Amino acid sequence: TTERDEHEQLVEFKQKNDHCVIQGVSHDQDKSPGEWVANQRSNHKRDRVRPDQKRVLDKIGLTWKAEVTQKTDNMLWHQQHEKLVDFEWKHG
Repeated sequence: TTERDEHEQLVEFKQKNDHCVIQGVSHDQDKSPGEWVANQRSNHKRDRVRPDQKRVLDKIGLTWKAEVTQKTDNMLWHQQHEKLVDFEWKHG
């Protein structure tokens, strides 16, 4: 995948979940954005993100630290629960 593809996946994640709190690598379809976000955070920490790239990611709403607030923690819990229920319904 290209940098553009990863950016588009992050935008889609934001549209679907209404946040950009991605905790590193998750599973299934969220794996790629999680890896990419982890790389962006690491690059940002080492001042390796260009200002134009940072502006784009800031505009999307990327959180530069992988901190989870109580609100996002609750959202993430409910999202994972929905995935589990969906998985159980599909696979028994």
